[in-house]
Amino acid sequence: MKKTIFTLAFAAFASLGMLHAQTELTVNHPQQWWFWNEPSSIEEALIRVTPHGIYTEVGLFLTFDSPDFIPEGDSFEIVLKFSLPQGALVVDSWLWVGEDVVRASITDRWTASAIYEGIVDRRQDPSILTKMDDGRYLLKIYPLVADENRKVKITYLVPAQWSAEEVITTLPLHILDASELPVQQVKLRVQTDPALWGQPRLKGISGQQPAWTELAEDIWETTLPSGNSNIKLAVDAPLHEGVFVSTLPAEGPDYYQMVVIPEVMFNLEASAGQKKLIAIEFVNGNSGQLTKAAMLSEVKAQMLSTFSPNDYFNIVVTDHLATGQFTPYFFRDHWVSAHPDSIEAAFAAISGFSSTSNLPGMLSEGISFIQNNGGQGELLLFANSSQIGHFSTANPLIEAIQALMDDQVIPIHVLDFQLNSFTGYWLGNNYFRGNQYFYSNLTRVCGGSYFSQMLQCCAPFQNFVQQMVELETPSQGIIDIHTSLENGFSFQRFDFGITSGTADFNKPILQVGRLQGTGAFQIEANMEQNGVFQSNEMLFTEDLLIQADTMLREMWAGNQLAVLDYQANSNANVLAAVEFSIAERVLGKYTAFLCLEPSLGGEICDACDDDEEVVPVEPEPTLAEGPVWTAFPNPFSDQVRVDITLSEGLQPKDCSLSLFDATGRKIRQFQTTDLSGAGQDWQLIWDARDESGVSVPPGVYFLVLSTPNGQYHLKLVCVR
Repeated sequence: MKKTIFTLAFAAFASLGMLHAQTELTVNHPQQWWFWNEPSSIEEALIRVTPHGIYTEVGLFLTFDSPDFIPEGDSFEIVLKFSLPQGALVVDSWLWVGEDVVRASITDRWTASAIYEGIVDRRQDPSILTKMDDGRYLLKIYPLVADENRKVKITYLVPAQWSAEEVITTLPLHILDASELPVQQVKLRVQTDPALWGQPRLKGISGQQPAWTELAEDIWETTLPSGNSNIKLAVDAPLHEGVFVSTLPAEGPDYYQMVVIPEVMFNLEASAGQKKLIAIEFVNGNSGQLTKAAMLSEVKAQMLSTFSPNDYFNIVVTDHLATGQFTPYFFRDHWVSAHPDSIEAAFAAISGFSSTSNLPGMLSEGISFIQNNGGQGELLLFANSSQIGHFSTANPLIEAIQALMDDQVIPIHVLDFQLNSFTGYWLGNNYFRGNQYFYSNLTRVCGGSYFSQMLQCCAPFQNFVQQMVELETPSQGIIDIHTSLENGFSFQRFDFGITSGTADFNKPILQVGRLQGTGAFQIEANMEQNGVFQSNEMLFTEDLLIQADTMLREMWAGNQLAVLDYQANSNANVLAAVEFSIAERVLGKYTAFLCLEPSLGGEICDACDDDEEVVPVEPEPTLAEGPVWTAFPNPFSDQVRVDITLSEGLQPKDCSLSLFDATGRKIRQFQTTDLSGAGQDWQLIWDARDESGVSVPPGVYFLVLSTPNGQYHLKLVCVR
């Protein structure tokens, strides 16, 4: 039987930092063109994070401030242009209308745009969220009036960065940089199973880590320091012998996700810590508005975020005027453990170098340093000068560097961030700007990578710094991995990383797909490295499988939608992509999330907490305040009994009982006939089925009791 395998070469899993477009926040007046693209601010932000495996769920709550220039009685439109890491999947949007939370509907973008524009003309309350190209998104909200703010929530799944020790998530702090005024307070709330993912922690923080507050057994909160958009969240990697497998039962074929760290799976000798010599020069006026201080701050932040104490580094700069040293200056004469305190000390020590260029001296001295300190290491050059661009100057220097290296080639990687004041050269039919000829040929002969900010449409500097710092020496070999069931098979797989062919054993292999059949989850893996062959077969029985929630289906659906969007070269294919996007509630290229005020048909989400809580917290009412209710068993598998004691004077006919899944979608409305009992004591038996009678997948659900005294929530956990 032919099995189709989709391989998506998402750069997200190689470099999550490539956010191609700058974020922009403005307000516009729909009828007055002279009030257009005025800068605006974000008053508050909350980032809610839940790890799910290959992806991490991120809920971004934003409260937009009203600028002082908006006159009384007038209305403006908020426009937020932002980007997410490539491979991100947007799965929800909320809009606050007064005290109510309206959950977006998803429809084709043409209908949504027509509805939105028509409503803006009538000055009522909508918001629309659409996806553009290259991971860029557009959010519009109307109206914004004087002295009032607007609040939204965007939920998305972002690819996580896996290693043998940690799972790291990039936080959307770059979006907050669009605020004209600094955001006063940014809270980070992490919900996770501590037995699985451990205690959350932050990476990329200079100085002392902020304190965490444990709000509940599985919820932590902290306040993020301002002025640092490079902070990332880290949790433990829940691997079993180098493998993580999670499954979600479904009415049809099941869903699964898998992470494999080949180095651990095959018990290979752990790679030694990286050794990187950071060579830095900076010439004033060659990089637009970028200052030397900002450049150094960005490199330091990425090193703090990426390096571990197992890695080693040193820094060399052009000179050190404070000490009267006018030759290349090294922080130390030996490799230094990449402890955060050492990185901080290094940048404090080297900050006094002059804004001149001394590339030949830094490169030759840098190569000699690596040779004299064990001979292992890589050189990362950050430069923005152009004195060595012409081939008549570049070629002799490249030859001298090769001679200095002799038979042991030292990888040299270059980030060229010169944007202006460069000289251009024609060589044959090719035009080279600045030092482009020198850098491209130097990295080629030295087995390095060359990044040019100018050649890639002036993308943000931090993107290139992240790519440079995250470069690793590969531990390569040939690998072949196949997944199946003991009595079945896997299909419709999406691979992130190489599952068959030459691969880097340091890098994770990630896969999400469907399963048909029964029995244990089976992994067959074969590898070859340096002439040594190994085979490994692993069986994941039920006790080793991690039960996933419905977000696993969203992961698979988002990747399937990416294929449909890519193939949408005809009206029929576009329609197929639209229908799939709407059915799975994942934003696509041809759909939009649209929030309308309730009077226009917007759906008020009873299970969507308006106190910046993605997951409603169970109340602890007294008889005078609300119901007393319990669920048994909880967690449950096929059936759960809910015992309810209503407040004095209340009867079932005065109340409504609804069931919602973890995304806030109503899946069942119970009737009074579903209850048994008398007086104030009643009982509900839920058979783990939705309104249509279909068994629900494992996950978290919320029973919402609406009474004249208020709404009350009970958390139910279904397991299989």
